[in-house]
Amino acid sequence: MKKTHCQSSDSSSLESTNEEMKPRIKWGSDTEFVLSCIGLAVGLGNVWRFPYLVYKNGGGAFLIPYFIMLLFVGLPLFFMELALGQYISRGPIKIWKINPLFKGVGYAMIFGTWIISIYYNVLVAEIMYFLWESVKSTWTGTIPWDNYKNLTGLNSTKSYYYNHILEFDERIISEKPEIVNKIYNGSYGMNNLGSVNVNLLIFLIASWIIIYFCLFKGIKSLGKAVYVTAIFPYIMLAILLVRCCMLEGASLGLTYYLYPDFSKLYIPKVWYQAATQIFFSLSACNGSLLMMSSHNQKNHNCYVSSIIVAIINALTSFVAGIVIFSVLGNMVVGTNLEINELVESGAGLVFTVYTAALSKLPITQLWAILFFIMMLTLGFGSILTLMEAVIDSLSDDIVFLRKNWLLPHFFRLFMIILTCVLGITVVTNNGLLLLNLLDSFMGGLPLLVIALLEVVAVAWIYGMNYLHVDETTFRSFYFNSELIVNIVNPKMCFYLLGCIYTNYKYLIGIDRFCDNIFQMLGRYPNIYWRISWKFITPLILIMTIGMNFVYYERLTYENYLYPIWSEIFGWIICLSPIILFSTIFLWRAVKMGGTNWWKKIVKNMQPLNNYIYTTDKIELEDLNQEKIDQ
Repeated sequence: MKKTHCQSSDSSSLESTNEEMKPRIKWGSDTEFVLSCIGLAVGLGNVWRFPYLVYKNGGGAFLIPYFIMLLFVGLPLFFMELALGQYISRGPIKIWKINPLFKGVGYAMIFGTWIISIYYNVLVAEIMYFLWESVKSTWTGTIPWDNYKNLTGLNSTKSYYYNHILEFDERIISEKPEIVNKIYNGSYGMNNLGSVNVNLLIFLIASWIIIYFCLFKGIKSLGKAVYVTAIFPYIMLAILLVRCCMLEGASLGLTYYLYPDFSKLYIPKVWYQAATQIFFSLSACNGSLLMMSSHNQKNHNCYVSSIIVAIINALTSFVAGIVIFSVLGNMVVGTNLEINELVESGAGLVFTVYTAALSKLPITQLWAILFFIMMLTLGFGSILTLMEAVIDSLSDDIVFLRKNWLLPHFFRLFMIILTCVLGITVVTNNGLLLLNLLDSFMGGLPLLVIALLEVVAVAWIYGMNYLHVDETTFRSFYFNSELIVNIVNPKMCFYLLGCIYTNYKYLIGIDRFCDNIFQMLGRYPNIYWRISWKFITPLILIMTIGMNFVYYERLTYENYLYPIWSEIFGWIICLSPIILFSTIFLWRAVKMGGTNWWKKIVKNMQPLNNYIYTTDKIELEDLNQEKIDQ
């Protein structure tokens, strides 16, 4: 019998449904998932950004806004993403079936994460180079950056870094120790990135090869790699902590690090710095958490996991600061330098200041090797999950990749090679300037806007679909002509209070999402989570986005001022994820049939196949019939 168009449509609908309901690969254990989250959250920024922010923003007093922002921004976003990904069991693109109009948020996440991966792995390559030189020094007998060009201490390390890692003009550096003031003269700067640094290129390729084999089988191989990348840094950190706290001058360094200046708490920028640090250190809203949690079992306790990871992340940052400032205190005692001459933010703290300090310790090679192994495993822990988020999410969304078992492997290899090739632009002589440009623009505003869109979509749109209140009684009360009498009537007051008490989870406004969590965990999120998702977190995000513009300054690196054209390029990169979201939003709105724009938008914000997300035991035939009925 000839197949009708309706039958064909039904058949394709069933095929699509079958594809959606295929079992998703799960983590080997809950431990693998938690370790992968720790590896993602605890990265290089915990070592080289957090200590700097504490020192510059009031010492121990900075911990007050830091933990407040953790409580009302970091933790709510972290738990929300883990719960959402786990419940729907799809990556950051497919997950937006809960709100098709916001599907562009998923693409924006993945695009931003991919750009970050391009330059982040260059930092890993630099760490690999320093580790190799440290290992090589065990048979040569000397650390190569020690007393380079007859310079000592910090200038010695900076000279080595800029000459061998960045391949700047040795003559300029050896003649004038104030390196950065002279580096970018003449042909140096964004106008001429220079030639490719062969040393860094070799280690960049090597790092991408390691990443490919760690991600060869997706989360199956990633789950095994995180046992090294997530646990080993803590072994190294513990060893360094004990040794560094025994150094002469360690107490002086810790005084600089933690002595509180409570007057800083009256400065809005300090709170802004705390909000951005806790947001980025947890790696929220870049798609990685959604991807990783989508491979969880439905009954995994993501509530406990989110709290564990958030606490470990904060404690790691704090302990890393103790290690850093203990060594800096020792360096101050042994030289005529002031602490403010040593404290830097970013790669400079690790590749120049800290390595210079390590070179003054007994058995220098051992401590250098331990330190760079710790940094390397931290770097790999983050880049592995970032790249897996990109590849896994795109593999979810590109249908033809599921037609043959070889295609996903070829796609994985293609993405690794493409990202590696684009990263070559950052390992040029002046590639550090490009790295700083990309990090300054991509690591800020785009992720904040994506976070705001995500929390609004979940807490304000997806969650507000029904209210469990006796509507008949409520309306009769509201429209009663004797409204004032009813308000002061004790019985009515008790009735309203009873409604609020028994239904507060709905009145707060994220009923559906709370029900989803209840289905997984057997408990509803308490009022702290609901108020945070609904009001506090969005409000803080809006304020942080606003302060991002208020505190914007012309981009610099050390004493180099970026040209205008490079900042325009940075803004284009920065706004690309937001433009991508806006384009998809408008395209889906226009694509929807009908003439009433408001109705089209509202309809397109409703979850597709809502029944799919109510239980795991729905039969495929029922799903297909429901689609036909719709």
